[in-house]
Amino acid sequence: MVKKTGAEREVFIKVFITIILLILLIHFAAHFINTEVGDYRKSMQMATQILTHTYISPSIEHGGLFFILSVVGSVFYIYLIYTIISIVYMGNFGQMLSEGRTMKSIAKLKDHFIICGGGRVGSNVAKELKKLNKHLVVIEYDIELAKQLRRLGILVLEGDSLEKENLNAAGINHAKCLISCLGSDGDNVLLTITAKDLNPKLNVIARVNYERFVDKLRSVGANVVVMPEIVGGIKIAQLAAKEI
Repeated sequence: MVKKTGAEREVFIKVFITIILLILLIHFAAHFINTEVGDYRKSMQMATQILTHTYISPSIEHGGLFFILSVVGSVFYIYLIYTIISIVYMGNFGQMLSEGRTMKSIAKLKDHFIICGGGRVGSNVAKELKKLNKHLVVIEYDIELAKQLRRLGILVLEGDSLEKENLNAAGINHAKCLISCLGSDGDNVLLTITAKDLNPKLNVIARVNYERFVDKLRSVGANVVVMPEIVGGIKIAQLAAKEI
């Protein structure tokens, strides 16, 4: 089961509160109307109509109650309009739909690649895997980097790669490989530990900046450890040797 994203939870809470308030208001109004009518079902119907300003009954003596309920109904409608505006025009609704589509796409992935970190290294890894028609998802905390990757047609899950919730949302239990491209060697070590804890069979490729972390990463379960500077240096040397 896919967990709700932050935007989805926020919208869900607002809608839930609105519905609960409406139910409470109707029951509150029906309770007082029932003291005059003596029929709770009819009181519920009348309360709904009063709160929606569609009904006024001269048969009830307490006109003040009608006025109060009408005012309460007006306040509720103001709150409802505010909720709708905040959801639609503050971007939450659009973000929710976008994240919802992303989560549905991720949920369908099997034997895919999870790239943690969409910076210079991670983004290039993602581009190359996409060229090879591999299924992948990138977990990236930076909003702008996430947008850039999405424009390339790459699935991106916004969030911290070190949080288990995000790794689970990325489908770590049925992923083929996790590629740790975080900027900090310490974070790559911690991510490797967390990933292996969630899925012991997962292949992990970790980026490292300093050689002293190579053995540490291997000891915590990284299958492959790569130093981009060394790989780049070797490639440059090979190309230079061919030109001589």
